[in-house]
Amino acid sequence: MSTNPIPDYFQFESKNLPIRTGSECYRYLGVQINADLDWGKQKAIMLSTVMSTIKRLSTKDLTMMQCVDVVNGLLMPICNYGMQFFTPDKRWVQKLQRPINQFVNGKASVFHTTAQDLLAGQRGCTGLGLTTVRM
Repeated sequence: MSTNPIPDYFQFESKNLPIRTGSECYRYLGVQINADLDWGKQKAIMLSTVMSTIKRLSTKDLTMMQCVDVVNGLLMPICNYGMQFFTPDKRWVQKLQRPINQFVNGKASVFHTTAQDLLAGQRGCTGLGLTTVRM
């Protein structure tokens, strides 16, 4: 009686794809996923993306409102798309939101610690219109 060994790959559309187990991640539709459903790598990539984007933007001569527009149009879609696949805890969302708020606050020469209510308030009425990371 012979047993067939488990293959190291499977075929898909005439391509050999490696079989990954445990904590080895696949990138699928831009999201890192693994068999353990551990989202650590996805979270690290999201935080790294936010930090590197903020670092690049902080060298540009942008006004506070331009920063809000860039964050709303570029960073928030990236963050919110990546978090549709897992439920982040409040502490991690704050860890992601804090550098974004500091970046926008840093562009204001007067208000270095603008309250979240003012940042996220409706533009033109009570705030700047900064979109926040969704939970």
